[in-house]
Amino acid sequence: MKNLCRFGFDSGSEDRRGMILIIAMLIMAIMSIIGAAAMNTSRIDIQISHNTEVARQAFYFADSGLEMSPKIIRKAIDDGSMAAVPNVVIDGGLFNEIMGYATETDSVTAAVPTADLQLVMGKTSLMADIDRTGTGFMAGSGVEFASGAEGAGAGTTGGVLIFYTLDSIGAAPRQARSNIDAYYRYVVGVAGGK
Repeated sequence: MKNLCRFGFDSGSEDRRGMILIIAMLIMAIMSIIGAAAMNTSRIDIQISHNTEVARQAFYFADSGLEMSPKIIRKAIDDGSMAAVPNVVIDGGLFNEIMGYATETDSVTAAVPTADLQLVMGKTSLMADIDRTGTGFMAGSGVEFASGAEGAGAGTTGGVLIFYTLDSIGAAPRQARSNIDAYYRYVVGVAGGK
């Protein structure tokens, strides 16, 4: 009677080599599955990273529209003219809108392709809309008003407020979009206008 090993195979060396070959192939198949899963996970992580990058690009472009808008408003009110901004297309009616001579009721949306400020750099773009929403006076007593008017050499107009809404849309590759809305209050006669 032949010697049988624990697994029911003949204890001959040829059978052991066959068993080792089967085990090695199983290990290689398992390792291939693990490798394919790791490659798939890496591919998905790279896609997520790229999507995050273009979403940030869109956000930063929209944010730059909000950074640029108050500077353009201050320049228009303080100097009485529109400032030229390199690479930015400024709508011809923006000065009248900032000064309150004309109004615009539409804000920038995906359906409205025009804006007060437009900037395109490669595959990223910015559209910003500036709307004047009203005016007012700073609250306080006559003494507070007078002391505010004396500060910083601003004159007697230190208590007039002009309110604006700012709507900025940044677009980046892969249809990434970011829309940021903000309110801006310009204080006439105060250095910096804030």
